[in-house]
Amino acid sequence: MSLIKNDFVVKNKYSRPGAKRVVTRAIVLHYTANLGGTAKNHQNYFDGSDGGGGRYAGAQVFVDKNEALAIMPLQEMAYQANEASCRIAALKGSLGGYTGNANVTSVGVEMCIERDGSIATATFNRTVDVVVELCKLYNLSSSDLYRHYDVTGKNCPAPWVARPNDWGRFKDAVAAKLKGDTTSDKFYTYAPDHVKSLKEIGLYSDVKLSKDKQIKRYAKGTKLTIIGVEYDGKTPRLRTAKGYITANKENVKGYHDYIGTIKILTDDLNYYDTARWDKADGQVKKGEVYTVVKKLGSGHYLLKSGRYITSNSKHVKFVENE
Repeated sequence: MSLIKNDFVVKNKYSRPGAKRVVTRAIVLHYTANLGGTAKNHQNYFDGSDGGGGRYAGAQVFVDKNEALAIMPLQEMAYQANEASCRIAALKGSLGGYTGNANVTSVGVEMCIERDGSIATATFNRTVDVVVELCKLYNLSSSDLYRHYDVTGKNCPAPWVARPNDWGRFKDAVAAKLKGDTTSDKFYTYAPDHVKSLKEIGLYSDVKLSKDKQIKRYAKGTKLTIIGVEYDGKTPRLRTAKGYITANKENVKGYHDYIGTIKILTDDLNYYDTARWDKADGQVKKGEVYTVVKKLGSGHYLLKSGRYITSNSKHVKFVENE
């Protein structure tokens, strides 16, 4: 049974031109950049004769925490990977007199984002499963996955441009599931920056976590820095600077390096897709809270969403992580 439900928009020249692609060489990952929008919100937006406000845009599939919707047949072309430029030679293509590059040769998958601009874990996991399904349908592998950024240089999906490790984690999860490995459902198969113990756990000097190699016990709630993943056979373990701990998600919860949060103090504050001050890409509202990855010398905060916003205390209140 497919994870993708069909909810097609009407044919229109902007979001569903109706042209059939003749080849599928890749899957291109995007994010909607629409804070809090659902897959159905976007289906509604792109439906109608003006196809989302009369601009050439869209994708075949939209994914949120609860569902994945195909807003057009997968084999139809979508204006999703920029017809003007293509940095991946293998994705260059044309359709009749239309030179659409990756629009012609790939399926676009859009991930919906939360109010804080992040990609929810449930959306991440559902997108993994959707992409696995598409890879099987088109006989593709994880090496055939690209960010919109990889294809055209656009800052999309911005969270994965800001944190390339999260993109690597996504591709690794797809690769594992294509091999029939469901280990990642129970264990961390990638290295989160840090973990917090959900119950008492042991630290061991060997990857087997042998009882006679136990160094110490960590209490519930202990925070540890992770430097890698190693395997005992098929079972992953998390490696710290002092030894090995369990990678079981029932025992530890992974998280990444975020220095704190900001609360917006002024109305309609500009944000940017790069660390600049001209040509704002959008605005945030007073009272909203966002997660901060780091503070830049340019006077910006880099947010978890991959966006940039002023670090001026007149406009934002910063709260450091404990």
